[in-house]
Amino acid sequence: MLVCVLGCATQKGMEMNEFTPEMISPKQLFSIFIVQGVENLFDEELAEQLGTSVASLNMMREAKFVGISVPPWLALNVHRLLSEKHHLIEATKQILEDDHGGL
Repeated sequence: MLVCVLGCATQKGMEMNEFTPEMISPKQLFSIFIVQGVENLFDEELAEQLGTSVASLNMMREAKFVGISVPPWLALNVHRLLSEKHHLIEATKQILEDDHGGL
């Protein structure tokens, strides 16, 4: 019998389950840290909003160019935060891409 702790799929059809890690893309990671910068959040505050630790947040920061595999609950929290901050991210993106004074 196969025992799964993290990252396992079931034997029937390799279906995903609640233990299967999910990938957070570099684009999503950069967006998280853009939100942190624009809202002037300390690491502890961002970690609290994501429901994780500062150590986990630091691992996410180190993986910002390649992406990172996270537990499903953390992926849900990331998606929730990005959804809530979508307008802020889009406005920041628009300012940075602006031909008249952007970067």
